[in-house]
Amino acid sequence: MSEQDIEFIRQAIEEARKCKPEDDRVHPRVGAVVVKDGKVLAAAYRGELAPGDHAEFTALESKLADEIITGATVYTTLEPCTTRNHPKVPCAERLNERKVARVVIGMLDPNPKIKGNGIDALRDANIEVKLFPHVFMSEVEELNRHFKRAHSKKASGEHVSQDSSTSDNVEYKSNAELKEDASLRIEEAELKLKALLLELSRLLDDDVDREEFERSQERWEAYCNEQAEIAASGWEGGTGWGLVYMGEKQALIVARIAEIQSRINFIKSKFRSAS
Repeated sequence: MSEQDIEFIRQAIEEARKCKPEDDRVHPRVGAVVVKDGKVLAAAYRGELAPGDHAEFTALESKLADEIITGATVYTTLEPCTTRNHPKVPCAERLNERKVARVVIGMLDPNPKIKGNGIDALRDANIEVKLFPHVFMSEVEELNRHFKRAHSKKASGEHVSQDSSTSDNVEYKSNAELKEDASLRIEEAELKLKALLLELSRLLDDDVDREEFERSQERWEAYCNEQAEIAASGWEGGTGWGLVYMGEKQALIVARIAEIQSRINFIKSKFRSAS
């Protein structure tokens, strides 16, 4: 990414740091920056003007309602949402309506109803999607660790009542809900792959340097090793249904791994020929 991209990414993160607690629930800390022709049109954070208002909504509809932003780039620390309670409009839909050209995202939404779907919705609308570089993604994830932890507990099927002083207060989901959670857990590998593919797609750029390539390759190899362990041992705690489902998903993942590995080998050959 360019130095200018990094500057706007840092600004989006600083906006996210301005978020204040809204109530007794855990909410994400989100910042957004709208840029066109190298100039910042608006910067916003969740709850800036009204409690619960999303950062993208505040920037697009409260601050830029009368501006033409076609072709702009939006830097947002959290994957744009794809579902809202009526009559609210999801942020991914708003971005499409305003005809932005590019969205740069800091982290995937840990909510399984949204995770990965925001990226898909933007790409389906022919909006270019990029992820923050790894170091900034880690910063955003650390900033939202409580939000991630809350959704991790939900995904595990655990619900803790207000009086959580004893383990007797822990309630578990029904079998049907646990089955749904199992499918989400199995598909997590696909979502991680999707994010990594977006990062590695930059390796096809002519100006990628060797150091950046090696850092991305290390993360890629770690992912491949993780998937190899899953394929070898099966899904821990999986039912017969889960293992069959896992096998189908694993086959798709293996095919994508082979595809991106060929790209990595191509980049390696470029570096070797340049040496």
